[in-house]
Amino acid sequence: MSNSFYEVPDSPLKEDRGLLIFLVLTIVTLGFYAIYFFFKIGDDINYIATPHDHKYTVNYAYIALSMLFLSLLTGFLPLPPLFRTAGSLAHLALMICQYVWLHRVSNRIGRELTRRGIDYNFSAVQFWLWSVLGVFILIGPLVYLYKLCRAMNMLAADFNYELIGTKGSLQ
Repeated sequence: MSNSFYEVPDSPLKEDRGLLIFLVLTIVTLGFYAIYFFFKIGDDINYIATPHDHKYTVNYAYIALSMLFLSLLTGFLPLPPLFRTAGSLAHLALMICQYVWLHRVSNRIGRELTRRGIDYNFSAVQFWLWSVLGVFILIGPLVYLYKLCRAMNMLAADFNYELIGTKGSLQ
């Protein structure tokens, strides 16, 4: 994303996010596609919502790459027990950061859907129910990812229509 939060993107936003592609590419790339996917979610919601709510979603890659670096550091280096304990606490802190990021971006997406008059139920409630508590029924996180993709596709289609005047695939 560029320096200004209010700039228009160079090309239309992606309207065809899907759960199956997410799963396949995440497996094939050993998880790196998931980092890119959430990075683009944050980037796109900034393009869509920032001119109206004057907020900025922090880049997800900071959290993910910090977790990756910490995993590599604590997993491969022979560290004394005190540092391993500190590494575990740092992992916990970064995991909490990830949950906070997902909570906040889910709420922001839900508010923008409401502001645009798009009738789709999405908020942090879906994140906590499907992604966190849904782990106990195994498919819960997949339901959350499906709903996240659907919500972002709807927002992107509406944004693209507003920007270039052509209806997207969803509406």
